Amino acid sequence: MKLEVSNALLFSELKTILKEKDVILRIKGNSMWPFFKSGKTSVYLHKVELIKKYEIYLFQLNDTYVLHRLIKIKNDKLIFKGDGNHSIELITKDDLIGHVVSYQNKKKIDTKSKFYKFRVRLYLLFPRRITIKLFKR
Repeated sequence: MKLEVSNALLFSELKTILKEKDVILRIKGNSMWPFFKSGKTSVYLHKVELIKKYEIYLFQLNDTYVLHRLIKIKNDKLIFKGDGNHSIELITKDDLIGHVVSYQNKKKIDTKSKFYKFRVRLYLLFPRRITIKLFKR
């Protein structure tokens, strides 16, 4: 049996659901490309326990829900950026909903693995325009 729920209802209850169990969501949008692909990538969300730089979180920004990488922690503010974006988002810890612990395109990738962390650091090392061109090949 398939249960269809509106995105607005799901996201409004997601923080509560994550207290009890992990959630799998299929992403839409290209802001996290090249790691996440719109309509093809599923992310495994866990409740937020520790906040760490370079990890990916789901958070609420105004009336939208965003899945981006934490690039800086400054006092009580968290600064996020999508891997395929140039702009940043500034939020507080209260806006966090969930933490991405793994994702799946063709195969499941654990975000704690050394290989994944190496790829992320390599990607973030170079200017985005150059890196995006390299990843498109």
